[in-house]
Amino acid sequence: MASGLTLMIMAVSMMSSFESTTQAARDDRRPIKLVTQVQGERVLIRVIGDAATATRAEFELEVTSGGSGNATHTRQRGKADLQPGESAILLSTTLGGNSKGRWRATLRVEPNSGSAYEEHAN
Repeated sequence: MASGLTLMIMAVSMMSSFESTTQAARDDRRPIKLVTQVQGERVLIRVIGDAATATRAEFELEVTSGGSGNATHTRQRGKADLQPGESAILLSTTLGGNSKGRWRATLRVEPNSGSAYEEHAN
């Protein structure tokens, strides 16, 4: 028989799992997503368009990398007309070895319908 504490821990664990799944499902419905991949000393940063319905959106990717002596800051903006069932790379950039693990990417999206949102990676 499980103790009250064990049952409480299981319930909290299930709620956390549900919240993560719910957040992932919400993120899946976002028409534009930030995707990153570390490849050795490089970081590949992509902005992917993949909408469930026809969507027009404006987006901005802001990337900061490197240390105090060799910092880089870039900002790129664009507009996308997305069609359902069609995935597209809207932006792609690669950070080299000078970032030394210190980087941050922020994607801001303003879809024509729905709320504006941000995604972060580092």
